[in-house]
Amino acid sequence: MYVQPDITPKKVVNMVDIAKISSSILFYDDEIIGTTRRQNALHITLKCFGYVVSKVLINGGSALNVLPVSTLKKLPVDPTKVKSSEMIVRAFDGPRREMVGTITLPLEIGPSIFEVEFQVMNIDPIYTIF
Repeated sequence: MYVQPDITPKKVVNMVDIAKISSSILFYDDEIIGTTRRQNALHITLKCFGYVVSKVLINGGSALNVLPVSTLKKLPVDPTKVKSSEMIVRAFDGPRREMVGTITLPLEIGPSIFEVEFQVMNIDPIYTIF
């Protein structure tokens, strides 16, 4: 979704707090002028272990929380914390991709901290976390 450039950090925090309560983020019609129904993603910046992580894709329609290995390597995380997984997923363009494993990380969004389980994959996306 398109978020107006003049949105304040306080408004983003309020949206996240509302999402925490209702499990969804809603926009008024006048906030999404010029977008299409197919644009259903929100990009944010958050903190993980005190490090700022930008270009994070929030997509409520996603079945997985994907963390590229390249992003994981930039965080102060012990690699032994990645639990092995035999899950295989299909990429958007169809090929099968094996997961490196899973890891749970604390994500700080505004005043809230969320423990999120990620599927670690060796991919090169345009987003750091999605």
